[in-house]
Amino acid sequence: MKLNFGETAALCALIVLMLSTLSLIGLAIRPVSAATLPLIRVAPSNISLDYETTPPGSNFTVEVWGYNFTNAFTWQVMLFWDPTILNCTEVVIPDDSPWKWDVCPGTVINNDEGWFSTGYSSLGATHNVTEGIMVVATFTIIKAPGAGQSLSCPLDLGEYDTNTYVLDYDLNAIEATLEPGTFTYSYILPSPMIVLESQYYKVSGPGEFFNVSVSIRNLDALWNLTKVQFSIPYNTSLLDYITYYNGSFLEQFVNDGEGGPIYVVYSDYHDNPPPPPAEPLPYCYDKVAVGIFIVPNSTGSYVEPFPSGSGTLITLTFNVTGVVNSEFSMPLELTEISLLTDEDAEIPYEIGYTVYHEIVWEEESFTVVTLSNMTVVPGSMILNQTGKMILFNVTGPDGATGFMNVTIPKSLLRLENEETDEWKVYVNGEQVSPIVNSNATHSFLYFTFHLSTKQIKVVGTWVVPELPATFTTLIMLALTSLPLIRRFKKKDHP
Repeated sequence: MKLNFGETAALCALIVLMLSTLSLIGLAIRPVSAATLPLIRVAPSNISLDYETTPPGSNFTVEVWGYNFTNAFTWQVMLFWDPTILNCTEVVIPDDSPWKWDVCPGTVINNDEGWFSTGYSSLGATHNVTEGIMVVATFTIIKAPGAGQSLSCPLDLGEYDTNTYVLDYDLNAIEATLEPGTFTYSYILPSPMIVLESQYYKVSGPGEFFNVSVSIRNLDALWNLTKVQFSIPYNTSLLDYITYYNGSFLEQFVNDGEGGPIYVVYSDYHDNPPPPPAEPLPYCYDKVAVGIFIVPNSTGSYVEPFPSGSGTLITLTFNVTGVVNSEFSMPLELTEISLLTDEDAEIPYEIGYTVYHEIVWEEESFTVVTLSNMTVVPGSMILNQTGKMILFNVTGPDGATGFMNVTIPKSLLRLENEETDEWKVYVNGEQVSPIVNSNATHSFLYFTFHLSTKQIKVVGTWVVPELPATFTTLIMLALTSLPLIRRFKKKDHP
C-alpha cells in the first residue's frame, strides 16, 4: 500500500487504523477490460501561453480528471512540474466533484521540489465514478523566456500505483492509464521584414541611372540585431552596379559612441566567381553582396538599446547598359538573406517587395503601392471605373501563402462612407476579408491568400469620376474663344 498523503493529523490516523484492519494480501493491480479502462488525465493536456498576453506573475489553472472507475475506495493524485518556471499556489477538490468522499488526509504543496499531493478516502462504501474532476490546481508563472524563445515543462502525474493511483476496497490498485500534460511559455516576437523598395524599375535606354533601396520594417529591439546580409542578382547584359549609399537606420545604434555599422559591398562575382562548393552564377549574371555589421565596443560587447523600428539599410545605384527598343520594367529580387543577433543566432524574417503602379485616368495620374511577398505582375494593374475597382495579377509558387498590402489614394478609389461602407476584396472570384486602415489621404488594405496565379479585385464605393461631356465641351469652347476675346479687346482698346 502506498499512501503518501504527507503529514497526517488525528483524522488521518483514524483512517490508517481503519485500513490496517483490512486485508493487505494480494496488492496486484486488478485487471479491467480494455473497453472500460480507467483513465486519469491532466486537462488541458497542452497549456500554451505567451509572454505578451500572460506576463510573469500571471495565474492559470490545471485540472486532473478521473474516468471509468468502479469500486473505488481511496485515491491520490501527485503532480510534478519545474519549480524554476512555476509555483503552485492552491490545490482544491471541487465541492460537487464525484471524487470528494468522506475524508481528505491532507494536501501538501512543495514548490521547492515542484510537486503536490492530495487525495480522498471513503469510510465505508466504494464509489463508481464515470467521470469527474479530481483536483483543480492554480499555478503562478515565475520565469520569463528569452525574446523569441520558449520555456516548457511537463505536468506529470508520476508513476501509477506509486504517486498517482486509485485503490479498491482491498487496497489493490485499480488498473488505469495516466495521461500527463505539458506547459509551454513563449515570448513570441513578430518577425522583421526585409523589403526591396520597388521590385521593378521602368527604364528607357542605356545610360539611365536608378537607385534601389533595401529597408527593414517592424524590427523589435529584443531581437538584438547586429548583422544584416543579403544579395541582389542582376543581368550584366542590361545593368551595371555603380555604387552604394549608407542607410540611416543602423546609424542609430553606435554603442555609446564607441562603434557603429560597417558596410561591406562586393559585386565582382561575374569575373571572379567564388570557389567551390559555392554555385557559380548563371551566364551574364552578377550580384551585389551586402554585409552590414554593427561593431562591438572596446570590451567586445554591445550597449542597449538595439536597433528597432523601420528604416533604410542601404541604397544601391545601377546604370542601364543594355539596348532596349522601348520602355520596359527591370525586375530585381533579394537572395541570400541573413539577419543575426549579437550571439550570431539567426533571426526569422519575411521578404517583401514594393511595386509602384501608375494609373492614369482623364489625364490625371495616381500611384497605387503594393507590398507583397509574391510577385505582382508588372503592368497588370488597371482601374475599372464603372465597377469602382482596381484589378491586378500576382504569381508565386503553388500552394504558398501570400500576403498583400495595398495603399490606395482616396482621390482615386475609396469608401463613400467609411462608417457604413465596406471594402470588398476578391481573389480569383473568392471574397476574402481585408484588414483596413486609413488616414486623410490613403486607404491601406491587408489580406492573405494561397497561390498559384491569382487575379485580385479591390472594390470600393466611390471612384474618381469621369469628366462630363458637357463640361469637356465648355472647356474646349472657352479655349477656342480666348483668341477672339483678345482680338476684340485690342479693337476697343488700341
